[in-house]
Amino acid sequence: MIQREDQEISLADLIFCPSPEVRKSYLESGVPDRKLISTSYGWSPKRFADISQKKLVSETLTVLLVGSICVRKNVHLLLLAWKKSGIQGRLPL
Repeated sequence: MIQREDQEISLADLIFCPSPEVRKSYLESGVPDRKLISTSYGWSPKRFADISQKKLVSETLTVLLVGSICVRKNVHLLLLAWKKSGIQGRLPL
């Protein structure tokens, strides 16, 4: 899988890096800086300016996973840890 991903990266003209850590990881893996385009996940506080802190408080803890739900992202470990923690809350995936 690593070989295949390396091949795909070498064939790509450009690679989107949605965070500084992603960019850093690619650079450390030897991907040329000229191929990397810094982007974001789209969060903008201005989009949610009308939400007050009172509206954000909840009686139940909610931990939200936003991203790919797959083994590569270790979601299976998250689910095991969530179960083991005994947290009374919600974990939407």
